[in-house]
Amino acid sequence: MSHFQDQGRAAYKRKDYAKAIELFDRAVGRSPSSQLYDNRAACHEKLHDLPAALADAKKTIQLAREGPTGYLRAGRVLLKMEKRETAAEIYSYGMRSIKHVGQGYELLRKAQKDLMNELSPPKSVDPLTMLPPELAVQVLEYLSFKQLMKVCLVSKEWTKFIRSNPDLWTYLDLSGANRKVGTKFISRAINIARTRMKKAYLYNLYDADKVLRTITTQCPVEDLTLRYMMLQSSDLTKSLSALTTLRRLHIGHKMQILIQPFYDLLSAAVNLKELRCDDLVACHSVPGNAGPFEKMARLTDLDVTWQHFIAEWSVVFGGLLSRPVYFPDLRRLRIDGPMQSRIELTHLEHFVHLEHLELRAQLNSTSGWRLPAALKTLHIDQGNAKCSNFFDADSAEPQYWPTPQLETLVMKGMRTSYLMDCLKWLDNTNDIEHPTQLHTLYVTGCELQVPSDGDSAGEAVNRALKHPRLSSLTHMSFEECSFCDDTVIDAIAEALPKLRVLDVSKTNITGVGVKRIVQSGALKELIVNDCRNLGHDAVVWARSKGVKVECSSSDVSGKSKKVWY
Repeated sequence: MSHFQDQGRAAYKRKDYAKAIELFDRAVGRSPSSQLYDNRAACHEKLHDLPAALADAKKTIQLAREGPTGYLRAGRVLLKMEKRETAAEIYSYGMRSIKHVGQGYELLRKAQKDLMNELSPPKSVDPLTMLPPELAVQVLEYLSFKQLMKVCLVSKEWTKFIRSNPDLWTYLDLSGANRKVGTKFISRAINIARTRMKKAYLYNLYDADKVLRTITTQCPVEDLTLRYMMLQSSDLTKSLSALTTLRRLHIGHKMQILIQPFYDLLSAAVNLKELRCDDLVACHSVPGNAGPFEKMARLTDLDVTWQHFIAEWSVVFGGLLSRPVYFPDLRRLRIDGPMQSRIELTHLEHFVHLEHLELRAQLNSTSGWRLPAALKTLHIDQGNAKCSNFFDADSAEPQYWPTPQLETLVMKGMRTSYLMDCLKWLDNTNDIEHPTQLHTLYVTGCELQVPSDGDSAGEAVNRALKHPRLSSLTHMSFEECSFCDDTVIDAIAEALPKLRVLDVSKTNITGVGVKRIVQSGALKELIVNDCRNLGHDAVVWARSKGVKVECSSSDVSGKSKKVWY
């Protein structure tokens, strides 16, 4: 066999392909092998007998599936037969079959790559070559910062274009950083943007103190968010004092700050308009009269989350709220405390511009409360705490709760409190002839004090909703109010003709009540989660009438939530 193979190769070199085929035939007849079939296929290919060459290439593959020779030969023959897709399939099959080492594998991989490049469609036209630069920037401005960084991976031209346009770097948003961001990237961003950078979200940084110091001294940032950064309070205060352009500051989670450094921060950032702190830590060592040393003349929005139950209310906020002179233009105040804490009586009447007040914690009795007359939104959330004396009839002083401009009243977690007591916030109008009409009323978990003369819950609620400031109500919630049943729904439909959104989750309403409120004609959205007496057909019917219905049922075990649809 070796004698005939050697003679066949010699004939192939002399380009006597017919003689070579004859000799390879005799060798194959004695002892077939993949090498002999490949040699004969090469001869058929030279004689342009492509079907015969392809047949021998297939025999080569059958005898040596883990070798690249047969796949390479079959691919070349198929390309000459103008069957490029089939050749691509042969190459792909070979790549999966042979060992990923050696020169043969590299040859097969190169052949596949070259063929795939030929089969791929013509390159798309780069929009950067078609659009004016100004228009391209306008398009890219719709992308988030993270998306912009991904666009830089498209090509060097895109990277160069994005890095040459400071307008695309006005918001340094690292909120989506999956790994720590190095100082080299921050330096590049600062050098590109310079005076154009107005907003920054710093997160997951190496050398956070160095980055913050550089940004606050080099860029006129107006909106700054800090999250998950290890910073010394003194460094934070020093950096912010240098940033005179800062108007909005958000100190996010994993950025614990003590109460006294918090006051120092207030004193340093004197031009702030909005301040939000998500992780304020108090301690007993801080005197109750602590507070900022400088007047925060521009501060309009203060949002503080008090995470750790270490000190009393007076220690945390006594100094802050007892000095309204330092916050002459405060318009929104939100305080979120741990549910173990208790908010003591607070005099806020001197905050004459305060329009929105939100308190989330257990509250002591309303006795001694003082509210400003400018209040438009009052939001109290007790987290379902049992606080039976919150509305103590003997100590309540509605005359100190002037609410002539109140538009939104939210009372959550009002267990053991009565509905009529919750509505006392509407009674004092400061002798204004035409007080503002309420448009939102959320009262959750409260009870209903029904007179002993036999009135039903519906009749009692009807009288309550006849309050002159409730006639224009558009949003209302009686969530988790045990008194809410179909008779109460009748009262709501009768007393509130402009109601658009109603939440009666965790109540005793049935399909009769749903039909009644939907037929009132004005309702657009109904929320009926965990209403055990409500049938599925009533929900389907309400939706067929064009009402958006939110309906889900909690699992009995409380481990999961079953959504109907």
